[in-house]
Amino acid sequence: MPKNILVQYKGGGYDGCFWEWNYFAFDNEGNFHVVAASGCAGIKTVADALELLLTSDKYHVYDLTSKSEIHSFCNSTAKPYVLGVAKFFNDGNDNPNASDYIGSYDFPSGEFTFPCDSCGREVTDGILEDFHGCGGVAMTADTLVCEECESAGSCSTCNEYIGADKLDQYGDCEFCAKEHLKKVLKTLSNSEGIVYLTYDRFENRFIEACAHDVMEDETEDAGRLRAIFVTNTDTFYVLRSFTESEAYGAVSDFLSEQNERILESKAREGSISEIIDVITA
Repeated sequence: MPKNILVQYKGGGYDGCFWEWNYFAFDNEGNFHVVAASGCAGIKTVADALELLLTSDKYHVYDLTSKSEIHSFCNSTAKPYVLGVAKFFNDGNDNPNASDYIGSYDFPSGEFTFPCDSCGREVTDGILEDFHGCGGVAMTADTLVCEECESAGSCSTCNEYIGADKLDQYGDCEFCAKEHLKKVLKTLSNSEGIVYLTYDRFENRFIEACAHDVMEDETEDAGRLRAIFVTNTDTFYVLRSFTESEAYGAVSDFLSEQNERILESKAREGSISEIIDVITA
């Protein structure tokens, strides 16, 4: 009998499914175990498993003692299947009778592990993300991340996972950051002496924007929502995606170009007298 192998083959065959990946395994003593078997093509007996291995070439075999082969399985297989196989092998770790239905295997790390798609760490469990349709009513996921990365890469407002590198410094996704900004704009819309600044990527500088366009998000410039507000009392409202120094620089450059006035010396030195973060209030 073969030992320490995972076999992937085309199972399924039921109403709504022509075929889907199924799995069986042989543990380190050569015992047969069903990992996943569905439809009329699902293999549920050792006799059928051996017949497939001896008479067909329409399957994939992965050596469970080889880290590189386990990685090959993880990299070439849809993420929901990877997670399902991992759960089969690992969910019985705390069950003394697990070997009866799971078996024992000589995994390189002692457990079945797979690399997190975000941080690359070897983990035994994860969370599926980036779901999308894959034909008909079926859905799949393109990303499998560990719990830590899922938490770090989820928007602090809507909890949608997009990856830590796509969140702003407040932990929000682009959509929620825009919604925060619109709320602030509407709150300040009746205030006097406010200048709306947006970044012009072609001129590489901040220019004055139309308040209505920024609030309604009707223009390309407003879509970037790179705005700061300066009141006639020298109060700076620092918005999301800006640090204090970036806010100071943008306002300083804008006022200098407009020749309206210059900032106080203490402001030019970076010690702005009053900075309010209106978003986190």
